[in-house]
Amino acid sequence: MRRSIGLIAGSAKVKISGRRPELALNELSGDRLVFWGVRKTSDNEILLSIIGRDLKKAEAACNRASCAIIVLSKKGLPYILMRFKKRYVFYFAPVLSILIALYLSFFIWEIEITGNETVTEGEILTALEQVGVHIGTFGPKIDQEIVRSEVIALIGKLSWMTVNVYGCKAEVIVRERIDKPEIINESEPSEVRADKTGLITQINVYTGKPLVKKGDMVFSGQTLITGQLDSIGSGVRFVHAMGDVTARTWYKLSAGMPLEYITKRYTGENIERRSIMVGNIRVNLYFNAGISMVNYDKITTSERIHIGGFHLPVSLITTTYRAYEPIKAVFDTKEAEALLKSRLLKRLSDLGAKPTVLQYETTVDNGVITVVLNAECLEQIGVVSPLRVLPEPDDR
Repeated sequence: MRRSIGLIAGSAKVKISGRRPELALNELSGDRLVFWGVRKTSDNEILLSIIGRDLKKAEAACNRASCAIIVLSKKGLPYILMRFKKRYVFYFAPVLSILIALYLSFFIWEIEITGNETVTEGEILTALEQVGVHIGTFGPKIDQEIVRSEVIALIGKLSWMTVNVYGCKAEVIVRERIDKPEIINESEPSEVRADKTGLITQINVYTGKPLVKKGDMVFSGQTLITGQLDSIGSGVRFVHAMGDVTARTWYKLSAGMPLEYITKRYTGENIERRSIMVGNIRVNLYFNAGISMVNYDKITTSERIHIGGFHLPVSLITTTYRAYEPIKAVFDTKEAEALLKSRLLKRLSDLGAKPTVLQYETTVDNGVITVVLNAECLEQIGVVSPLRVLPEPDDR
């Protein structure tokens, strides 16, 4: 029983020494102090256990018996708690961190957008912010129906969207509108015109009357197939002209560049600046923001901080400044020529032309290289256009 009390209230194991340590036991009993485990180790020494809070009274009792008391050890719940008392921060901090993490998990700290093709993420994020959804928004207050209708109203290219909230992450899924195909009104009179100058190599007429034939040279804007037909029974009638017209076309493109250019030679001098981004608030971890370099590249990286699978609203931003010296360099002529040729082919492809014959002319003059591309292509040149009524033939 006394041992149990000592465990809960705290106990101390002591050594009492003196000429007659038995007198000290009498004094302890006289003061009604609880002790147990008495063991005599010699004529002048006794070991025993006592309630921790009675140590001062026990010391006074031993002094009256002309004995000394020495505490050998302490144990029990009060001493365990006292040991932790000085380090309470280390035990309270994890609990506080968990509570903060749970609280922050109700806010949106990451927005992921999927399903967009022509509409940029920036447009969607801007629209979301206008309707109240952004980094730091309280997740439970997001009304999906309102957000969906308002964002679609702001971005006409979207036909559908949804916002799914998973903890501190908002997943935004969108679907873009599919443009309706142009409906051809075949009852509307029309004609097929040339949108480029070329030599006709093939013509297929589906409706209408051809005004040119294979081997004819035609010019941009010229009518190739007319929708104005002559009818013996009813005179002139008008139809929706349709057909494919393939022609040989020619392009002459040129591109040039100086052979001498400025490049960078890095000196090896680097400066790093770090900052912490908490939500939308940036805290710099440096004092001197000045950069003494004259020429430098600036590289910024952002690392999101997370604990396990939980993303914290905190990012470590590292900005690196790399110093360099501008130096002159000269392109190899063959490399410069190959670069210009690839650019010219890209321009030709952007025009929609498929070349059948390619010829290049390269010249170098006063440090500038110029490449001229002469291309012969085959392409469709007919486009449907509103009908231009032809004048009636003069029978006189």
